[in-house]
Amino acid sequence: MINRDKATEKEIALGIHKGDIFTNRHVRDVKDLTMVFMILSFIDDEEQMMEIKKIMKIKEIGMIYEYVDQAISMSVNGYPTFGSMRILTKEQTKKVWKYVEQYRKAEGSV
Repeated sequence: MINRDKATEKEIALGIHKGDIFTNRHVRDVKDLTMVFMILSFIDDEEQMMEIKKIMKIKEIGMIYEYVDQAISMSVNGYPTFGSMRILTKEQTKKVWKYVEQYRKAEGSV
């Protein structure tokens, strides 16, 4: 899923801030990504990744995320695991993290 409008980017940022959304940035060891976002384990090579990008009409993946309530009932190294994932472009990812920082600052000033 590619998100395109600012409202959605703000909603994603709020979800990250509130802990309702888990992202690849929460995972410390990149080797754990295929265990957290299990669908990634089915991508065998760069050619398949290029095909996914082509289908989704994106050049570069900026962030992988999923809503925590979509996690399956097992965890890996303390992380939730997902049978699905959502993707943002690099540009969208920059905007989302800008909003996350705004939410953190606003919460800190209360």
